[in-house]
Amino acid sequence: MFNYPVTLTPDGDSLLVTFVDVPEAITFGMDERMKEVHESAAYDKWFRAQVQEALDDPRPAVSHEEVKKEFAALRADIDRDRLAR
Repeated sequence: MFNYPVTLTPDGDSLLVTFVDVPEAITFGMDERMKEVHESAAYDKWFRAQVQEALDDPRPAVSHEEVKKEFAALRADIDRDRLAR
């Protein structure tokens, strides 16, 4: 089972559940077990939407080699900045 950092806020007789890393995923729970079920479902819904959005993206795919090249350049910039300090 996965663990995700959440913020629990009392809201009347239930708990408002928000995700620290995924502000779009918001749900409610009546007790601890329901909170766990709802937070898992909310995260799953958000994650699936992100995957579908990526699949539906009309832009051309970027090759693995191109991504590696771009990140190597970014790492080199970061390393150069660190050495300059």
